[in-house]
Formats: sequence, structure tokens, C-alpha cells
Amino acid sequence: MRGLMMDYQLTLPTILRRAEQFYGQNQIVSCLPDKSIHRYTYRDMALRAKKLAVALKRLGIHKGDRVAIWCPPPRPDGHHIHLIQSFAIWQTARINFIDP
Repeated sequence: MRGLMMDYQLTLPTILRRAEQFYGQNQIVSCLPDKSIHRYTYRDMALRAKKLAVALKRLGIHKGDRVAIWCPPPRPDGHHIHLIQSFAIWQTARINFIDP
């Protein structure tokens, strides 16, 4: 749209698509609770999030439904699976609740 600052929507699914498109080969690095390092690319993360989003739809989770992610201790805030789960939920326009 003309007159807007950005030429694309600033929604999380759009941000994920742009990360996959422009930075797909770049790595996401996270430290797991056992102190090991997990590496994967934005392209891998986007693919996994899309697959999980499809699975959520097939399970009958509809737009506006609430989906919770439980994060047991030790807190995996930087954990790669948590990131995939969050983007999958956001892609399907569901409401995401994260255990504090």
C-alpha cells in the first residue's frame, strides 16, 4: 500500500517468510539445558514450523483457539523446539500462551 513505511506486513508469519527467503542459509544457534549446542538454519526452522502448523490444523485446532506451550524447568527460553512451536502457532492464527 502506498503511504506506509513498510512494503510488507509486520506480522510474525510474514517475518518468518522473509527470514526464510533472505536469510534461509543463516544459522540459529541455541544452547540446550545439557549445555550442548544445537544449530539449524532459518530455512529448516521455517519448514518445521510449517509442518507443525499443518499438523495442528489436522488435529482440529481452529482460528482463535488457545494453544499453550508448557516450558518445564530448566527454562528452555532459547530452545529450538520452543521457537518452532511458537512460529507454528502464530502461522495458524491461533492464540499462543507460554508458561511463565
